Amino acid sequence: MADPISYGVMEITTPGFALSSADNATLTNASSVLYPGYTLSAEFCENSSCASPTTLPVGDQSLLRFTDMTLTCDDASGCGLIDIRFEALNAVEFSAPTPAGVVNVDLNLDGSATQSIVGSATLCIAGPHAICTADLSGTHSFTTSFDGPFSGSVSGAVPTSPGLSVYGQIEIDALGNGQTVTLTNSLDIGTDVEPALGSGTTPEPGTLALTAAPMLLLLGLRLGKSRKLRPPA
Repeated sequence: MADPISYGVMEITTPGFALSSADNATLTNASSVLYPGYTLSAEFCENSSCASPTTLPVGDQSLLRFTDMTLTCDDASGCGLIDIRFEALNAVEFSAPTPAGVVNVDLNLDGSATQSIVGSATLCIAGPHAICTADLSGTHSFTTSFDGPFSGSVSGAVPTSPGLSVYGQIEIDALGNGQTVTLTNSLDIGTDVEPALGSGTTPEPGTLALTAAPMLLLLGLRLGKSRKLRPPA
């Protein structure tokens, strides 16, 4: 089956910046003055363009992955709050013709860490009629929290819409000196376009999975909710 969704731009924004090349954005040993002591390597990609493609979860038609992530703290006093963010902007193609219905989304986080960690993974979907704020609150926002193991899951659905964009964040409260957080598999965002009932097409089950360490990687300072991101044109 052809991938029903493709995106105009994919990027990792914090810490460090990586713009997609052939649907793959990669950071290697990136650091930022906003997050002293931290070093991050990661890949944000459409599954077929990932360095190590995986089998799609049952029911999914397409898969975004935040994978091969290693976050390390190298500071004698330890490292504080960090937001890792990623974006897949401006969905430019659905299966033709664009079906009326919903995009099922499943976020599954299944990573590991050398210490107990506290934080969350958030996914927000923006479009012509839905916005995401700077902290990724919005009409179509999904969050899973973790306290101890680096894992969690959440799912939902949003209306199909050309111009749809995906914003992701993994937030970790703190990490001790010499400690590491990894996504040995990936933070998977699986999607399934389910036509509206009565469209003449049999709906398929859908899931969107975010596995392993942080999905979506970019940010700098944690911004207040009042500042909004514009939805893509």
